[in-house]
Amino acid sequence: MTRDFQGACTEKMSNLAFQYNKPESGMKGSRIDDLLSCISRAYRHISLTGLTPSALAYTITRITGELNRPALVVVPSGKDIQAYSERLDFFLGSDTNGRTTCLEDSLFRFPSIMDGSLLFSTSHVRGIKERLESLYTILTSPKGKIFVVSSQALLEKAIPSKVLLENTEYIVEGEEIDRDELVKRLVSRGYYVTTLVEEPGDASVRGGILDIFPPLYNNPVRIELFGDTVETIRTFNPATQKSVHRLEDAIILPAKEVILSEDKKDTVEKKLFDSFRQLNPKTSSQHSWLNKIREWSHFTGIERLLSFFYETPGKITDFLPSDLIIVYADPGEHTRAITEYWEKAQKDFEKKVYEEEWTPPPETFLSRPEDISEDLKGWQILENDYTSDSGFTSQESTRLHFETEDNQDVVDAFRAHEKRERFLEPLVNKLNLLKTEGISSFLVCSTVEQARRFAELLESYDLRTEYTKDPFAYLSRESSTVRVLHGHLDKGFSWPTEGFAIITEEEILGTKPRRRPKKAAAGAFINSFKDLSSGDLVVHIDHGIGIYRGIDHITVDGISNDFLVIEYQNEDRLYIPVDRIHRVQKYLGMDDQPPRLDRLGGKSWEISKKKAEESIRQMAEELLQIYALRKLKQGYSFSPPDEFYKEFEATFPFEETPDQLDAISEVLADMARPRPMDRLICGDVGFGKTEVAIRAAFKAVMDGKQVAMLVPTTILAEQHYQTFRERFDNYPVFVEVLSRFKTRAQQKKIIKQLKEGKIDIVIGTHRLLQADVAFRDLGLLIIDEEHRFGVKDKEKLKKLRACVDVLSLSATPIPRTLHMSLMGIRDLSTIETPPQERYGVETYICKFDEEVIRTAIIRELQRNGQVFFVHNRVKTIYNMANLIRKLVPEAQVGVAHGQMQERELENVMEKFVKKEIDVLVCSTIIESGLDIPTANTIIINRADRFGLAQIYQLRGRVGRADKQAYAYLLIPGKHLITREAEKRFRALLNFSELGSGFRVALNDLQIRGGGNLLGAAQSGHVAAIGYEMYVELIQKTIQKLKGELVEEPPEPEIDLRLSAFIPESYVQDINQRLVLYKRLAGSRSKGEIKEVAVEIRDRFGPLPAEVNNLLNVTLIKLWLRKLHVTKLLQNKKQFVLSFAENTPLNPEAIFEMIKKFPKQISISPEQKLIISSINGDQDRDLEFLKLIIQKLTASVNKNIRKENHE
Repeated sequence: MTRDFQGACTEKMSNLAFQYNKPESGMKGSRIDDLLSCISRAYRHISLTGLTPSALAYTITRITGELNRPALVVVPSGKDIQAYSERLDFFLGSDTNGRTTCLEDSLFRFPSIMDGSLLFSTSHVRGIKERLESLYTILTSPKGKIFVVSSQALLEKAIPSKVLLENTEYIVEGEEIDRDELVKRLVSRGYYVTTLVEEPGDASVRGGILDIFPPLYNNPVRIELFGDTVETIRTFNPATQKSVHRLEDAIILPAKEVILSEDKKDTVEKKLFDSFRQLNPKTSSQHSWLNKIREWSHFTGIERLLSFFYETPGKITDFLPSDLIIVYADPGEHTRAITEYWEKAQKDFEKKVYEEEWTPPPETFLSRPEDISEDLKGWQILENDYTSDSGFTSQESTRLHFETEDNQDVVDAFRAHEKRERFLEPLVNKLNLLKTEGISSFLVCSTVEQARRFAELLESYDLRTEYTKDPFAYLSRESSTVRVLHGHLDKGFSWPTEGFAIITEEEILGTKPRRRPKKAAAGAFINSFKDLSSGDLVVHIDHGIGIYRGIDHITVDGISNDFLVIEYQNEDRLYIPVDRIHRVQKYLGMDDQPPRLDRLGGKSWEISKKKAEESIRQMAEELLQIYALRKLKQGYSFSPPDEFYKEFEATFPFEETPDQLDAISEVLADMARPRPMDRLICGDVGFGKTEVAIRAAFKAVMDGKQVAMLVPTTILAEQHYQTFRERFDNYPVFVEVLSRFKTRAQQKKIIKQLKEGKIDIVIGTHRLLQADVAFRDLGLLIIDEEHRFGVKDKEKLKKLRACVDVLSLSATPIPRTLHMSLMGIRDLSTIETPPQERYGVETYICKFDEEVIRTAIIRELQRNGQVFFVHNRVKTIYNMANLIRKLVPEAQVGVAHGQMQERELENVMEKFVKKEIDVLVCSTIIESGLDIPTANTIIINRADRFGLAQIYQLRGRVGRADKQAYAYLLIPGKHLITREAEKRFRALLNFSELGSGFRVALNDLQIRGGGNLLGAAQSGHVAAIGYEMYVELIQKTIQKLKGELVEEPPEPEIDLRLSAFIPESYVQDINQRLVLYKRLAGSRSKGEIKEVAVEIRDRFGPLPAEVNNLLNVTLIKLWLRKLHVTKLLQNKKQFVLSFAENTPLNPEAIFEMIKKFPKQISISPEQKLIISSINGDQDRDLEFLKLIIQKLTASVNKNIRKENHE
């Protein structure tokens, strides 16, 4: 391996148009140079045969790159847009990291947004943005760019090109703009004005700051005005709201294709009435649409009214430049797709007319297929037909046949190959064959880690490998080196006349679901006040649980400040200054039962805290004792991973996440140590815990040890059994399952084989813990969801832990704060990376509609799938099941809920797993560990009653297979979904793309996870004092037990004659003010305070005097804590500082100050430090106070450093 791995492997293929040394003779078929020549000679129609889909993608990138001409690639469906975009992206070597706008990209998508229904969905939101970006780019800078369009999208009408340009704002630094008029225009163009800009189409106004998230930009844009002048333009991170890049100008496209100009309102309404008269629908149907138009705001489905808003709506052909090349990826499928799309739209319309429901006629939003086909003949056309070698020629047409070959021979060879000890033999044979033919080989791996594995494995077969940055550069025909690189390509091909062949990891191992790119975290702190509302429960560290009643602004003697108001028992109220707001936490309990409010001045809070502290101390001591004892025990030391293990891990049919790889490394390291392993892996369903266990099991079995996996239910045992069998297929590993599904005779046989050592891995329920079960040589115990086992079972597990390695799995995540606290007393790995998704879960939000429900269920059944229907009311769940039976009589419907007997519930779930039930109408008890790949549609009734975390978890039950999954969130409502409702549900639509931000939505799951980990005994304490307080107590207790100093400086009370707050006129949103107050009050360094100050200035503009005062008070308080000052009081002529008895301040430092400033500094008889006023100037007095306190703090820090040095 001759090149730097990390640097070379992470770069994708780029700049593929190199000069290659290709075979000169004996090769059949055309070359790309022949095609480029035909295009340059202006053949109007070129038929291409023999190109595989990946080879076609490569060819398109060569055409656009070498001729600097744009291409419109027509594919049959939205799914094909995804597939071809990934292939094209691979060959373009696109790296969008760091790019400000997509105008710099080479690849654009143009999806359909009118296919399906008027439901608000993920693809609809994303599709509008992608279409506008494509249309603008085609109009303004198309050279060398590729636009991938679905056949359906070709038919869909669009915003007229002239209207798009007229409604695009070009904003430049230094120019003058009218802020209010600009905002009005943005609203008419589809932007939604909100307090916080987080999603495309959002806009926000805060004084001289205007935030907008327009199409074209990867991050939103912040425009800062000085008066009416544009002072600066910056992009900012929507998660942190911090500025990222400075821009000289900004292009603000419309957010929607329909522009709501006031002068068109009457015309649109009249056209709508005319359509009503022609079709004569029900009055209620008319009103639904008419009310939307009269409101004159954007709504989902407004694009279907394009012909009502524009005399001549746009078509995609209106935008195409004359030198553009049209490429039909599959001409036959294209013709079928546009015909079906048009016919379906006609049928849907006729059905509505029959039902006397009004819906826009197809011609208002679609062009006729024959019209579009005729229009497109005006451009140069390439038609690809891989399966045919026939074509036609004429003066303007020609045909080229290419000899490309897919890698089906490699795929077939791997399927037939059973020698797992030389797993890569089929690949090695293929690579050697290519080498003898003088063809250069490339192996494409999905991750850097996998590329590393394959390179090492191939070298063990005596093949030279090289990580390469520019894989096709300067290759000779005789190259004997296999180029290994990191990228995403589903299928490779060989192209002898071009001198190279590509083989992909997916062809070797099968299709790998891939993680979608992460969005930045939406705010990873669990104690955020971002969603705190009046009436919510809060916890004050000193006074206990109360009700948050908002922020009161109080003025006394001309001094104004904000106070957070908490109501306690008997409606007593506590007013907390904002500089002490960090002592308040949002109450998070273990269940839905609200706690009792505390009484101001009462003892109940202190009693609850003391009980929790004692319980935590006992638990922590026990954990520390177990940890210490285990360190002293001698266990079996497993061997390190060998080549056989590496081949096994390379067969994992998914992409490992970074967290997963870390967990695997930690487990293997534990197993290699001489002491017994006892590690817990935490992570939600689908995050890859089972694979961690499988790798550990493989290592144990290869070292001659037996493995037992203990699971809480019979169904989970069966599922894990199937998973383990599939992974160990064709390996010399015997896997069995022991549960009540086995007969007595079968159980007896399995127990006998375990004792004889004939079974390597056994998976079972608590049956494994019974006295008659014995092992010949047990080396590893895997426990799934240990908290679900009874007390007796746990006692047996304790004995097992003494002599074998134990790996525990938990499906509920725990927060990082608790993880960090437990480090050193519990071996813990967390897998926080979201589930891997090939397509993501397509999510729809719609009103409860029987037709929508039937259509969703039928669609799933037609592809041999199953459906979850979540109805969380046990009283009416059977009525809902009967409704489903009535709507879909061909479906087998079952019911599952938490009030059923355990055995009855298990039987229903077993039938569902075995596909004897098609639709499961259930409460939220859908078993978290269950993996049902055929269940890929979930319908959630009354989604508005669920929290974000619940819907996140429920939606995670689907999308586990390599199929498009669907989630329907049903909400009550008589009309189309409003823009406000869209905004409210947007977080739900983005779950699959949240990345690490999903932790925020999972607060309640983290709490339950913490409870499961710590045991039921602790749950009552969490409920009594709140989760954050509980975790804080754990942290302090463990520090004390470890002998680490826990310094508890007093919380200084500050009473300064200053108005120190964030004015409402400066930050209008109360939750944003709360978050900023909390962050400032919780700051622990001058740097943290400065960071918040910079962010406030960045987001809200120049700091008002009150905010500057707040920053000063926060900084002073930080220093006072270090000095152990209990109170700082300002009267008319002086500042008075009271110190705690344990102040670290050396008296000599005070005497130094008195010597230096004898007129201003003195000590009172009560031992208080007096700092006198300087001429009554408030600003000068404050600066002098800061100077003295800072110097005293510096002296304390100096003494601490001196003591540490000594």
